[in-house]
Amino acid sequence: MTSAHPAVRRLARGALAACVAASLLASTVACTSRSSEDGDVLSQKVAEEGRTQVSVLVKYAFTVNGFEQAVEEQFPDIDIVQVGNYTREMGIDEYEARLEHGDLTDIVMTWPYEVGEQYWDDNLLDLSGMGFSSRYNISALNEIARDGKLYYLPGPAQVRGIVYNKTLFAENGWEVPADFDGFVELCRAIEDSGMRSLQLGLKNAEVLDTAFTGFGFASCYGKPQDERWLEAYDRNDGASFGDQFQPALDTFQTLVGENILQAGDLDVDYAQRETMLFTRECAMVEDSVLMARMGESQTGTTDEFALMPFFNPGDGGDWARLYPVCYVGLGKQIAQAGNETVYDAVMRIMDYLSTPEGQEALMSDTGAMYSNLTGVGAPDVPEIDDMRNALEHGRYGSFPTLANAQDALREGLAGMVRGDTTSAQVIEMVDAQNAAPQSASNE
Repeated sequence: MTSAHPAVRRLARGALAACVAASLLASTVACTSRSSEDGDVLSQKVAEEGRTQVSVLVKYAFTVNGFEQAVEEQFPDIDIVQVGNYTREMGIDEYEARLEHGDLTDIVMTWPYEVGEQYWDDNLLDLSGMGFSSRYNISALNEIARDGKLYYLPGPAQVRGIVYNKTLFAENGWEVPADFDGFVELCRAIEDSGMRSLQLGLKNAEVLDTAFTGFGFASCYGKPQDERWLEAYDRNDGASFGDQFQPALDTFQTLVGENILQAGDLDVDYAQRETMLFTRECAMVEDSVLMARMGESQTGTTDEFALMPFFNPGDGGDWARLYPVCYVGLGKQIAQAGNETVYDAVMRIMDYLSTPEGQEALMSDTGAMYSNLTGVGAPDVPEIDDMRNALEHGRYGSFPTLANAQDALREGLAGMVRGDTTSAQVIEMVDAQNAAPQSASNE
C-alpha cells in the first residue's frame, strides 16, 4: 500500500485539525515528565507507585499486548501504556498530524515510515549513534536513514504468501506445487472442481500490485540490478517500463488467460475474499499467518490453513513476501531536561527490543514475522513450512511500488483483467504518467 497523495493530505489536514486538537490536549502525557502520581489520560489507568510509565503509539493494524507483558515482566519498574492506537478511519493522516503538532508518545510504532518526513528532525530522536542500532541489518537501516540520521528502527515484517485451505487440499488430493507451471496446473484442477482457485479481492486496487509483483518478483525485482533500474526509472531517465517489466506483464497475462484472475474479481474486496476462503468458496488467498489462524473465530470453520510461496516462472521461482508493519521511533521530548527517568526506561526497552527475545515478544501478537536483526532466522511456525525453502535461500523481499506511476500501472492491470487492455498499452500508460509525475498519487 502507498501513502496518500500530498494534495489529498493537505486537504485533509485542515479537516483533521479540529479533530486532532482535542487529542493533542488529551495526550500531553507524551510531552511531560512522569511521576508515580500521574495517570494515563486516555485510558484513565492510574500509574502504580514506584513504576515509570512509558507511552506507546501503535498503528491500528498492529498489536503489542504480548510485548507489553514481556517488557513489564522483564522490567517490573516500567509500566507500558498504549496510547490510543491511531485509527483506521484517519490512519496515516492522523499520525502525520501528531508529528506536525509535536504530539508524540515516548515510543512510536508506525507504518509506513515515510509519513511526515518534514517533521522528523523536530520531533523524533536520531537513533544512529545508539548502541542497539548496530544490531540491525545495515541494508535495512540504510533504506530508511535520512541524511545520515536514523529516525526509526525497522521492526519485524510479516511473512506473507498464498494462504491455502490445508484441509480442503487433503480432501481433494491437491498438493502444494513446486514451481509456476505446477501452480497453474493446481489452479486448473481447483477451477474444474467448481470452486475458485485464487481469490485476491482485486476491488482493492493495491492488490493488483500483489499479483503483478508476487508472481513477477524473480524476473523483475529479485536482483540488485533490478532495484537500481527501478530507482533510475523513478528519476525518469528515459527508459521504458517494458524494458524491465515485460516478463512480469507476460506472467500477469498468463494468470488472466488461465482464469486464475477473472474480471469478476475486480468486484470482490479484501474482506469478501476472506469470507470466501473460510466458507470454501475459494481455495486460496494472499495473506499472512494471522489469516491462517483466524478462520474459526471468523466463521466457526474447523478447517486448517497454511501458506505457500508465490511461484514465478523459471528456476528458483518460489518467493516469500515480507510486509513491513512496524517501524519504531522515539519522541524527542524524552531527551528534554526533567524526563531523565522516562529516557532511561525507554533506552532499556529499546535495548531489550533489539535482542532476539525482544523481537520474539514484539511478534507474539502477529504470527510469523521476519526480524531485521542480524543473525535472526526465519520464524519457526508450522503454517509457513511450505515457504521454508524460499526463506532459507534468501528468496524473499518487500514489494516496491513506482514513485510516479503506480496509479497508471494499477489502471492498466485492471484493464488486462477485464480483457480490454494489452500489455503494450499498459507500458504506454505507465511511461506517460512517469514522465508527468505531478499526476501521480504516491509522489
